[in-house]
Amino acid sequence: MFRKNESKDQPALRRPAPIIESRYDRRIDEEYRFPNDPPNVIRILQVPEGFPTPMKIFEYVNVDGLYEEDMRNNVNGFIIGINRKIELKRDPTNKLNKNTIKVIGVWNDKDKNIRRGQIGWVPDHLAEETANMSSTIRLIATLRTIYQETKYQSQEIRIHIWGQRQA
Repeated sequence: MFRKNESKDQPALRRPAPIIESRYDRRIDEEYRFPNDPPNVIRILQVPEGFPTPMKIFEYVNVDGLYEEDMRNNVNGFIIGINRKIELKRDPTNKLNKNTIKVIGVWNDKDKNIRRGQIGWVPDHLAEETANMSSTIRLIATLRTIYQETKYQSQEIRIHIWGQRQA
């Protein structure tokens, strides 16, 4: 499942996700990529859990802060891990921005141990927008796409953000 990268500065890469021909071939929580995707792309179809009628607020959100020193190990573990999930946690005590939303990764490592750690933040402008909707709205996220680091591309994690649909 894992292979060593040529560069010592880059994390180990997972084997490429299987190629599917049609979006109708996707399976929930299974990795895939399309024929035109390079091998470092991992796409995942996840459904929001925990809301009876979720409403997509933002889609394909790039997680900020992946390269920050204190998150680098979590990010690398998350990318090469399995059974990945995303959690969002508001951080109103953040000194720089009271609307900050932490992105927490939950995954199994190669030994099947459950790991959990912050992997980044929701971009400030989107966190601000959710605060303007309501600071009490419950948010959840689903993992959408991972771009593994290569010589020509930096790591990226993209998520969808969901909220509770108002009755």
